[in-house]
Amino acid sequence: MFPFCFHLIQKYQKQIIIIIIIKQKTTFVEIEKLKKDIESKDNQILKIKQKIQVKQTQIIQQQENFEQKNKQINENKEEQKENIINDDSSLSIINTSSTLDFELVRSFKLNKTFTGHTSYVWSIDYSTFDDCQFICSGSNDKTVRIWDVDNNKQVQSFNGHSDQ
Repeated sequence: MFPFCFHLIQKYQKQIIIIIIIKQKTTFVEIEKLKKDIESKDNQILKIKQKIQVKQTQIIQQQENFEQKNKQINENKEEQKENIINDDSSLSIINTSSTLDFELVRSFKLNKTFTGHTSYVWSIDYSTFDDCQFICSGSNDKTVRIWDVDNNKQVQSFNGHSDQ
């Protein structure tokens, strides 16, 4: 009986060894599969990081463009505020507010502010009549207004004019 037992033990040992080998191979295959999955995920992460870098670069570029355009707009507003043309009898100013600022050309000091237009003032003209001073202003709000300089009051408003 002993040899039979010995033979049985050897047979079971071989089966156990085969099972262990199969488990090891299965484990090895699973490990290799996990390695490939990890490598794939690493590649996905790398691609996402690259996309993020591209987006960050685009955002930085857009911020720089925005800041540059904002600076240009502010510079243009300042140029418009300072754009005063004097030709003996008339003044033209471009004003970025809805009020007309009458500036004395010689002193560049704000003398009076006439309020009434609801959009940009594109031109003004200065005139005297019967010892009174008048300013005529044309605006993007499609009105032309006449102002009494001495009384600081609007005398007349003409509505519906066009830029033609």
